[in-house]
Amino acid sequence: MAETTLTVAPNAWTKRTGTEKIIPIKTLWGRLDGIFPGLWRTRFPDELAIENWCREWAEGLYEEAVTFAMVKTGLEALRRRQGPDQYPPSLPEFIALCKAIPDFEEAFYEAQKQSSNREYGEDSWSHPAVYWAALDFGVYELRQTTWKASKTRWVRILSNRLSGPCSPIPKLLPKPVYKRGDPATAQAAMEQIKSMPWFRVAGAVGGA
Repeated sequence: MAETTLTVAPNAWTKRTGTEKIIPIKTLWGRLDGIFPGLWRTRFPDELAIENWCREWAEGLYEEAVTFAMVKTGLEALRRRQGPDQYPPSLPEFIALCKAIPDFEEAFYEAQKQSSNREYGEDSWSHPAVYWAALDFGVYELRQTTWKASKTRWVRILSNRLSGPCSPIPKLLPKPVYKRGDPATAQAAMEQIKSMPWFRVAGAVGGA
């Protein structure tokens, strides 16, 4: 993709970012060109057409609070459904793919399971919103309740998370290693455990 003036309103999708100072919306154009080789590029007869696309999509993604992480989800969905009958998505179609998430009940059971798996570093989440909704709900309480008892509250909490940008799921700290009989090292390891978000949430609920 050649360099364009890109005279669009500044937002997260049009500002240069990262050490390489890339423009995210231009990078997205290139990714779609890679997923739909030939088919995508032929839709743009000149640089003005590319700039018009960048303007509309940058504004649309920004207004719909679509994050970079959510776009990754959308691109992965496009790759999975590739076939001879597949065509590049419209902006509304792509936004829907970016925000795709299991139904609320399935997400509830996912949160219960993955919050337990996270203690062992084996968690796998379908969407950052499910992870953050689990924290908002309360991890300890989430594990003790049922879908029937908490449906209304869970739907409200997850909907709130889906309505705005979600931060990436934080990486777990490495498990502390200490030698038996070394109180100072053991104490430092315990403080590290207490600083973890899951420990703090569970402790707050347990002490309530």
